[in-house]
Amino acid sequence: MLLHLLVPLEEDIIRFIVVSPRLFSKTSLNDILGSNKKYYFCILYKKYAMMRRKTTYNFLQIVIITVLFLLVSCGGNRFVDSKMASADSLMDVCQDSAQTALAMLDSLKAQKPDMSKAQQMHYDLIYAKAMNKSFVDFTTDSVMKRVVAYYDRHGSVNERMLAYYLLGCVYRDLQDAPASLDNYYKAVELADTTSASCDYALLSRIHGAMGDLYSVGSSPLMTIKETRLAAKYAWLAKDTLAAVAAYRTQASGYYNLGNSDSVLSISLNAHHFCMKNALGSEMYHGLNAIIDVYINRKDYKRAGYYIQMMRQKADQFITPSQVRRGSELLYYNIGRYYCGIGKVDEGIGYFHKILTADHITFTHKEAAYGGLHTAYQLKGIPDSISKYAQLFVNANDSSYRHSTVESMYNIQSMYDYQHFQQRALKAQTENQLLWLSMALGVVVLFFVAVVVFLYIRKQMKQRKAVLAGINADYNKVLDEYKRSVADLKMIENNFEQYRQKKEQEIQQMNLALNSFHQVGENENWMTEISLLDNELVNHFHAQANGVSCKISDSEWEKLKSLVEKQLPDFIRFISAPDKRLTDREYLVAILVKLHFIPSELSLLLGVGSQQITNIRSKINSKLFGKSGAKTLDANIWRI
Repeated sequence: MLLHLLVPLEEDIIRFIVVSPRLFSKTSLNDILGSNKKYYFCILYKKYAMMRRKTTYNFLQIVIITVLFLLVSCGGNRFVDSKMASADSLMDVCQDSAQTALAMLDSLKAQKPDMSKAQQMHYDLIYAKAMNKSFVDFTTDSVMKRVVAYYDRHGSVNERMLAYYLLGCVYRDLQDAPASLDNYYKAVELADTTSASCDYALLSRIHGAMGDLYSVGSSPLMTIKETRLAAKYAWLAKDTLAAVAAYRTQASGYYNLGNSDSVLSISLNAHHFCMKNALGSEMYHGLNAIIDVYINRKDYKRAGYYIQMMRQKADQFITPSQVRRGSELLYYNIGRYYCGIGKVDEGIGYFHKILTADHITFTHKEAAYGGLHTAYQLKGIPDSISKYAQLFVNANDSSYRHSTVESMYNIQSMYDYQHFQQRALKAQTENQLLWLSMALGVVVLFFVAVVVFLYIRKQMKQRKAVLAGINADYNKVLDEYKRSVADLKMIENNFEQYRQKKEQEIQQMNLALNSFHQVGENENWMTEISLLDNELVNHFHAQANGVSCKISDSEWEKLKSLVEKQLPDFIRFISAPDKRLTDREYLVAILVKLHFIPSELSLLLGVGSQQITNIRSKINSKLFGKSGAKTLDANIWRI
């Protein structure tokens, strides 16, 4: 029945399409048919069903038209995608462009049932984005919950992050601060800042939204933390306006902390940056904070300068008739300014304007009544003073109760995140095994190190004990040798027989010493004997056999001087230029001449026994052309 009710215009359109199908592209067909393409297709099919038996040409036309409509259908999908992409790009320009994008998306609502599941979800995603950009409050979370559930399994990381962010914005509008922050944190956790595809602009908006929530919730430290991150990612995204906005919110955090210096510094820097970069009206936002600080400091000259600057944008901030929403505190500061410079009546006018504003809050009433009370105090009008004092007290009580309840709720809700603690505990549990393994490894390594250290120390003690035993035996023989020499001197003139006896003892002792030194005969025997009995030489022997060996530089120099004086020929020999002895080798040669054994040399010089052996071998090679260290003592003693 419907087919017979077609208007002539529709039949003309169909006839023209059939006759001249080549004149139409996929796009033009879509523009002509729009959402009625299925309706027209039914008409075409009915019309040409009656012509099926006419000619082969007509049959071919039916096939062509069918294919064309299929292409139109595919083209329609691409058209929807193109429209949504255009709207998505447009809404990032400004608030007005976001509203335009929202209108564009509204025009596609009728086609939503014909969209694929992916298109529907993408449509809902960017529609919510446009609503948020246009400052249209969300009234339900059902749509965005479905979108989040979809993008948890599909799409890119950036789309998933955007979905969680917008769900957080939904709960923000629904006054559910915990759920809002929860989804903001989930969005942040999805961001991969090491990836080249990371959406820094979106990440900046998320941290900025978190900063706004904390600012409302009277959490200045968290406000500052989040706005710093918002500014950081805004700069990475090259979004200067977002960075400036983050700085303004950060200044509010410092304001709540009572840090006026930081408020002034941040606000002035943001203002100067906007002026330098010609950011238009953005340079005026945040000036009220600067004005407030200067008024508190009674610097009315600077406050007046920035108030005059605000007047340049009267259409946005200061209007002759009604106070614009969001400008209430600016009017309050202007009223304070005029009272401060003595123009009390003008100040009273600005305070009264606040009371005429739409959507006035308890805080605004409190500010207006407080300003009027102060102004009438300056004018000295008792009735007005009393009136506005009472109104201020009432407004203050209401504002305090309201802000207290709200702050308590916000503070409690923002910090009552058991799931965050649970997530942190889960992460801690997952990493606990790794940390335990690392700790166990450290303990094992420490234990091995201690065992090795104790073993080495034990070996060193044993070596020192062996060396001490050798030195004790040597000193025992040396002492007996010295006593025998002394006895010989005492009896050599008068006790010939006794002398002979002692000479025999000396020879025996000398043989004993030769077992340690492997020495030959010494031509300077008496000189060497006197040196061996020298107090300084005895001191060196005592140090080499004591608990610790402490020889000063001056003592070393005295020893070298003693030998150089007593044994000049020996010194000339070892000092010859062709010998090329090092300082240490020179010193070792002197000590060997004085009958110091290798273990004493090791302790006196503070080096290992192997190193002493190497030094002795080099000396033997340089002085006598002999290899090894065994013959060194005998060779040196023969000089």
